[in-house]
Parts: sequence; C-alpha cells; structure tokens
Amino acid sequence: VRDMWPATRFAVDSFLSPSVYMFVDRITAPPPNSGALDPAKRITALEQVLWPVIHPAAPKSVPLPALETNIRFRSWVRNAYLTRLFSDSAALRHAEAVFAEDLRVAPTMAQTDEILGTAGWNRAPSSAEDAPQADLVRQYEGSDPAVKSWSTEDVLESIGCCVKGMSEFNLYCERNFVYEFYTKEYINALADTLANRAKWIQDLTGEEEVRILEVGAGNGQLAYLLNSVLPQRRRAGQRKSEPALKVIATDSGVWTARHRAIKGSRLEVDQVERLTYADALQTHRPHIVICSWMPMNDDWTKAFRAAPTVQEYILIGEKDDGCCGHPWRTWGVQVDPVAAPMFSANKTSPHFTDSDRSVDLFHWLSRAGESTAVAEAAQAEQPEHAEPTPKRPPYELDGFERVDLEMTRLQLSRYDRRHFAANSHTIAFRRRAQD
Repeated sequence: VRDMWPATRFAVDSFLSPSVYMFVDRITAPPPNSGALDPAKRITALEQVLWPVIHPAAPKSVPLPALETNIRFRSWVRNAYLTRLFSDSAALRHAEAVFAEDLRVAPTMAQTDEILGTAGWNRAPSSAEDAPQADLVRQYEGSDPAVKSWSTEDVLESIGCCVKGMSEFNLYCERNFVYEFYTKEYINALADTLANRAKWIQDLTGEEEVRILEVGAGNGQLAYLLNSVLPQRRRAGQRKSEPALKVIATDSGVWTARHRAIKGSRLEVDQVERLTYADALQTHRPHIVICSWMPMNDDWTKAFRAAPTVQEYILIGEKDDGCCGHPWRTWGVQVDPVAAPMFSANKTSPHFTDSDRSVDLFHWLSRAGESTAVAEAAQAEQPEHAEPTPKRPPYELDGFERVDLEMTRLQLSRYDRRHFAANSHTIAFRRRAQD
C-alpha cells in the first residue's frame, strides 16, 4: 500500500482535488456587484456547502484535527473565504488599480495604510500570532458548548487558516502572488544597508565592483526597486571610491511559468536571468546574495556559504520555524516535530507526523483502511526536524554569523493580520573575519 501511495497522492492532489475545489468555487460564487452586501451574506453559499463537512455542530463533519493537517484544503478554503468577503470591495479595486498595475513603483506605508486599511495593524505584537487559534483549540478539546455556535471564521481559524484579522490586503496578496509587499520605506532601508555593506566589502577585498545577486527573484520586482534607488546613494555622498552597485535578478523560471498565464506580461517587472540559484552563484560570483521567501523546507544557504566570493547573504521572509527555508539548515533553529500542530491528536498520531503523507482531504478520508503496520512504519521514520548533531548551527560551522537587520516594522507580508503584522523579517548572515 505504501509503495503505491505517492502515485495515488499525485493523482488526487493534481486532478481530483483541484476539480472539486473549482466546482465548489463556481457554485458558491457571490453574485455580481455584491460589494454592497453585508459580508455575512456574501459567504452564505460557501457556508451552505462547507458547514455539513467542517462545522463541529454538523453530525457527520470531518474532525477538525484532520483538517488542520490538510495544507491543500486550508489554502483553498482560506482563499475562497477571503474572496467572498473582499473581492468586490472598493478598497481592493483601488489597490489593484494603484499597486498591481505598476509594480515598478513602491508605495509608501502611508499609501498602503490609506488604501488597504493596514494603519491599525500591530507591527510590534507582544502575544503569539497563533493565540486566537490556541484559544479555539482549547474550546474544541475541552468540549466547550460555545463550539456549536462557532462562526465560519472560528472554524477556519481553529484549523490554521489564519483568517482572523485578515482584510483586502491579504486577498490582494493572494490574487497577485505577493509574499512580500515591498514599501518605499523598506526598499530605502535595504538599499542603505546594501550600500554600507558594499563599501565594507570593497575595503575588505579591494575590488572595485561589488556584485549583488538576487536568487529566486520571481518577476524581478525587488531587484528593480533596489536598482532604482541604489545609484542615488553613491551620488548623494559624492564619494567616487564607493563601489558601483547593481542587483542582478535571477530565477529558474518556474515561478513565472506558473503565474504568467493568469497575470500575463504585466507580471514581468524587469529582465530576469533564467538561472537556478546554483548556476547563478557560479556565473556571477557574487559578494552579496539576496533571497526573498525561500521555498519552505528547502535550503539554498549551504550553497551560498560554499561560494568563496560570498561575504554576506540576506534572507527576507518568515524566519526560524516559519514557512521560508529549513528551520535547522537555514536558520539554525531546532524545532520539535510535534510542537507545530495545535490539536493534541496531531502531536501523537503517526498519520499526521509523517511528512510523506498527502496534504489532501480526500486522502485523509481514505486513511481509515490503512493497516497498523503502515502506521508503525511511519512512526519509526526519522522526523524531518529531529534534533541535529552537532548542536552548533550550520551557518556557524561554515564561519558565518547571524544579524537581525530589524526592518520588520517596515515590512508587510501576505500572512500579516490586524493583531500580528510582524511575520516577515530581514536577516543577514555575514562571513566572519579570518583571524
């Protein structure tokens, strides 16, 4: 059974599930020009389909712990929910017209706050982002009667959809494939950092040109925005000895191929060289590498550190146990493999700690027939984030130190929300000077 599982999973995840989700999207779409409707009425059709399946008050609903592990379902239902709430709002239409039509201009924080209503968002939170989910899970596992009267938002929040406090800003990011929403203030701060570090590297290496490489650049927006302001830093100081700076954007092309059919040529901001991160390192021999939102559980930083010319690399996005890079290999953080799920059942069941499982709801429904032997084999496997040996982080062993550039208050990301708008960070890893 286990040998056949990947093929079955591929068929379900690639064909069956998307077809079902597309069908539900069609039959639950809000009526045209529904922006004036009360938000609760715009999601009525979606609730009529979902509640018998996911609401704890329904007699035959799927247990919420199972939905928590279903990444594909959570992604789809979050997008469906936000679309029905905000897709016809005046704020979103304004944002599409102002921001999405010209990605070559970075909006100010004030513009973003005014158009998308992010002014009151907490950019220096003192409580955990998942505090609302934790409270709901306690209610569910404690058989609190309040669970029976949960709203759709409560149900989705409990399974990790992170919808509480989301707004048109989040749907804008979902629809335009934005993970990092670059603001003018952030671009200026990052450009200042690059200019200062480039001068330091020039003094260290004696080279006239300091090469800055962006890998995984997607549509090239970040490199374009930085290149639009980096020359000003040299002219303003009138110091001819400072290095000429330009960010070279590279990407494998996978991101663009995936999204171009939806957004068209508008997606391309600037010319992006079609190179994998490994080829880009060999071709350009950079001194500084920038990577924004490295794919989850991938680690490119080992290659960065192995490149002899690289003196520094800068990672943008979620850090440590977030959804960028690998907790240990990228960030040097040890993660308990059973600490991430909220529901107690998911902390102990091999069905939910086995990373080779399907992420689809329909596979969960088929698991009831799996044998005990399969479950025992899954539990015996080495967890993906097992405690590493040795205990020193890989970047330290390779002679680098980690520096938080403290730009979070200037950053906005796809997963930020009203109560927690501090998901994205900018972290530098710098090669230590040789004794």
